[in-house]
Amino acid sequence: MRNPRSRRRAPLLVLGAVALLGAAALFLSSSQPPATKNLATASTGITMALALDEIDPLAAAPSGSVARPPPIRLSGPSAERLTQNLIAYQRAAIYPPWSRAFDPGTEYLLTWNKPATVDLPMDERPGQETTYHFDADRAHVAYGEAITSWIEVWKNGDPNQRMPIVVEDAYVMATTGPKPGRTVKLAYHDDGQDGDAVAGDLRYSNRLVPSKEPDLAQALQVHLMAVVSCCDGIRRSFMREFTYAPRKVLEIVGISDSIRGGNLALTLDVDVAEKGVYGFEANVMSHDGSVAIGFATANQTLGTGRAKVDVIFFGRMFGEKGIDGPYLVRDIRGERVFMDGEEHNIPFTYPSTYTTRAYRRADFSSDEWNSPEKTDKIARMKKLIADANAGRTGPPVPSHIHIDENGVARPVNDPPAAE
Repeated sequence: MRNPRSRRRAPLLVLGAVALLGAAALFLSSSQPPATKNLATASTGITMALALDEIDPLAAAPSGSVARPPPIRLSGPSAERLTQNLIAYQRAAIYPPWSRAFDPGTEYLLTWNKPATVDLPMDERPGQETTYHFDADRAHVAYGEAITSWIEVWKNGDPNQRMPIVVEDAYVMATTGPKPGRTVKLAYHDDGQDGDAVAGDLRYSNRLVPSKEPDLAQALQVHLMAVVSCCDGIRRSFMREFTYAPRKVLEIVGISDSIRGGNLALTLDVDVAEKGVYGFEANVMSHDGSVAIGFATANQTLGTGRAKVDVIFFGRMFGEKGIDGPYLVRDIRGERVFMDGEEHNIPFTYPSTYTTRAYRRADFSSDEWNSPEKTDKIARMKKLIADANAGRTGPPVPSHIHIDENGVARPVNDPPAAE
């Protein structure tokens, strides 16, 4: 029979080896030596090797330093892989992170307030299959706005064959704040009133103005929840997330535009009700709105009262898209960001679009983005490539951890293997 004390100590071997593997991975990603960490206490000094397949978690742990298998030699990425990373970064860094031309990966920003919706099975019994759809007209609700949501169930995946349902219970569920749980009671109806488009069409709707609800006076993380029965006894719970503004934190009261440093500068005149950190976003289009050109973001700490915020569209995008002005700026929006988690972020929007002056694409710079951080990053990546080509992979990676009699873990490096 194995010693019970040894059996308790054996998981420490696995923990130590796993911790070392994590440290080694950290070294490979940051080119910094792994840190020494205290693990669980041990009654005797133990040295562990990076050989997880040789560790029996139920075996008795030996005391003192033990013979080690041949060390595992870890090396960094190859020069070829590092070069590929550099090329990819240089290609991506033609544009700054705060403003880029639209591509397939960022075109979702054109429908930034459209909720993500997935049709899911309601009844999965053979021959009785039905699908439910829980949707809403927006994902982010500004101060004073309403969110209209609706529920429908249809036969055999055909949206035209809706089924009658019973919404047994519905409410706003809060997952943050002093009292998580049910907050606002909701009612879904099919009478053509208060957000319901057509009476009797078997699409059941609810209209909610969050800023009018006393229980939503604080910005919380919330979702709509509904319990629905249908289809001869089938009963399911549906959920849909959204964000909302319980109060007005910022209002955009004016907009102007100019060319600055070869870029298009959109200057927002804002009236700030609450001091804090604010994020801003906007999309720029061709004059008629038919061609999406690019987007821009900005972050700024604001005090209360009037202030100016510049949202800069990187100039290169106008020449690349081959479009002259005037330009249509739309989807001007943002949120107050709570850094301490005191509240959920509070969204705000500008309800209209804005048209710039009739600039020509040649008025803007065609240069690539350049900055000290970009130059520094490229220099560091090139140094890594040079080190890899020269066989310099950084400081030695410890292949063992020794736990002394006080339970302190210390990395142990093996000497270089003889050639």
